[in-house]
Amino acid sequence: MTVTSADVARHAGVSRSTVSQILNGHGHRFPASTRGRVQAAASELGYQPSAAGRALVRGASDIVVALIPDMTVGPTLQDFLNGLTDDLARHGLTLLLRLASASPESTERMITGLRPAAVMSLLPVPPRLRECVEGLGVRLVEPGPAGDRDVNAEIGHAQAQHLIERGYRRVAYARPRDPRQDTFGDQREQGVARACERHGLPRPQVVRLALNVAEATARLRGLQAGTAVACYNDEVAAALLGGCRELGLRVPRDIALAGTDDTPIARLSVPAITTFGYALGPAISEASQEIIGALSAGGHLPAFPPGLEIRLVQGGTT
Repeated sequence: MTVTSADVARHAGVSRSTVSQILNGHGHRFPASTRGRVQAAASELGYQPSAAGRALVRGASDIVVALIPDMTVGPTLQDFLNGLTDDLARHGLTLLLRLASASPESTERMITGLRPAAVMSLLPVPPRLRECVEGLGVRLVEPGPAGDRDVNAEIGHAQAQHLIERGYRRVAYARPRDPRQDTFGDQREQGVARACERHGLPRPQVVRLALNVAEATARLRGLQAGTAVACYNDEVAAALLGGCRELGLRVPRDIALAGTDDTPIARLSVPAITTFGYALGPAISEASQEIIGALSAGGHLPAFPPGLEIRLVQGGTT
């Protein structure tokens, strides 16, 4: 049975209004003995104040809305969001996930009705939604100006740099054909191209494919032997590895592959896929601090994923 503020009031011997004020941050108006009785009663009964009620009292809820791109949620992003959920909970905040692909009108209605403490977007928000959020006095935490660190470009650059250092002089970039699986593909491709340019190599050949062996096999036929492929993620690398087996190509002698995300599929593949992983702890901590800071003084979230330390996990595909 759901415990209400009326139950707490009866248990503590005070009015419902007193319970509401004490549990919504106005306990300084009451004697310490009254505050103690209300807090003890709430704890004993397991009372959980409703988000809607708090929003009415304070003008904002304790919910942080995270706008997630229309993308496949892989293990790295899932770990990031799980950690962020736990970290924010320690500050009394609840993380609510919403697809950014939902219609602007429905997102605006949700934000207007919910009055969240903050809106966190993993990508820059459209001007209309930004106007809605800021007009409600809700803090907006989003990627900063273009001059900020672009971690995804750094990932692509790190992949290409590794392949070039291994002696490969012909580099390609493979990315998913489905845009939902390719949210950061442009930035990562730019990073690969920048590394090639820096070393005086031709611009990388770009390959788009669905994540199946048949299409990977077809795309591999368009690559010259000795090509090193920087892959959008480990799934793309695994598909191409399967295609190499179908064609009898030797990895890494004929085709080299570098993935991203350090997922189980990279470690379970034969040979294990050379990949790039992230230290998620600092990223989660930084994102939490940005949101908490935005609630008090405003702020911008560095380009997602924030604060990631990119590290090479050497496998047998390079």
